[in-house]
Amino acid sequence: MQVKAFVSGTLESGDVIITLKTSDHVSVTIQSAVQSLYGDLIRKTVDDTLAENKVRNVEVFVNDNGARDFVIRARLLAALEKKRRGDSE
Repeated sequence: MQVKAFVSGTLESGDVIITLKTSDHVSVTIQSAVQSLYGDLIRKTVDDTLAENKVRNVEVFVNDNGARDFVIRARLLAALEKKRRGDSE
């Protein structure tokens, strides 16, 4: 069975790629050049966005290239909408 991935974003400077996969629990993996400085804030943005949208069944992979919190939130919401519609890449 092929696992669908739902992707939003780019690796341009100041952007982020968010990849979602369906799961039976929430897990978040963050890869960022600034993780030592901002990893906790990135995680909080992801956790808050998932909680606000009552998401409990997804693996989130964050590949950050210096994105601000509002960019991370927007990309995550876009990926969640793709997942809701079933638009995988």
